[in-house]
Amino acid sequence: MLEPMSLERYSSAVLALLDTIFEEEAPAMRTAATWIADAVAEDHLIYTFGTGHSHVLASEMFHRAGGLASVSLMVEPGATFQVGALAGTLLERTAGYGSIIAGRYPIEPGDVLIAISNSAANAVVLEVAQAAKARGARVMALLSRQYAQKKRSPMLGIADLVLDNHGPAGDALVEIGSETVGPISTVAGAFILNAIWCEAAYLLYHRGLPIPAYRSSNMPGAEAHNTRWIEHLKGRVRHL
Repeated sequence: MLEPMSLERYSSAVLALLDTIFEEEAPAMRTAATWIADAVAEDHLIYTFGTGHSHVLASEMFHRAGGLASVSLMVEPGATFQVGALAGTLLERTAGYGSIIAGRYPIEPGDVLIAISNSAANAVVLEVAQAAKARGARVMALLSRQYAQKKRSPMLGIADLVLDNHGPAGDALVEIGSETVGPISTVAGAFILNAIWCEAAYLLYHRGLPIPAYRSSNMPGAEAHNTRWIEHLKGRVRHL
């Protein structure tokens, strides 16, 4: 039986990467938290959007225990794997599709968009970011700067703030024979997003403002607590 050497290699690489993110991205993450706190304080929304596996991270922030109630997830089945992986990959590269998606959501000045794409190379996420910026929203991009630079992504110029997951171009970390396995963008992205939300909650608390956080529905009193935020946001957050 082989020793689990690659398990240790992946674990060590992930932990080292998270340390790097904290050390190098803390200023950008604090700025992101301030923007989110400012938006929430003025009763604006935080939109999240990603295609393919980046949609997982966009969903990570939406309607979950401990998460930010003011998040409006932008959902488009054609930009995920619901239509099939190959079709979804083709659609996320289709010019004009992102503008259609953005048109379904009432993004306005004071809102924030978190555009998530590891390579930041696909047309749809770029168009959604451009549309949000044109409407006066602040745009944050969660991406791999190394990958985005390799692809010469316009997102680096579109976004008002870049959050670098410090992952390699191609995403995977562990070389085994002729293959590289062990993607990192989801782990790193979830860390960045949830850390930012914790900081934003801290800022709201110290401004004497309520923290719009959901509680797990299986906890005592959670239903009444969550209903408060759902009633406040119903009709504004499209997918509640």
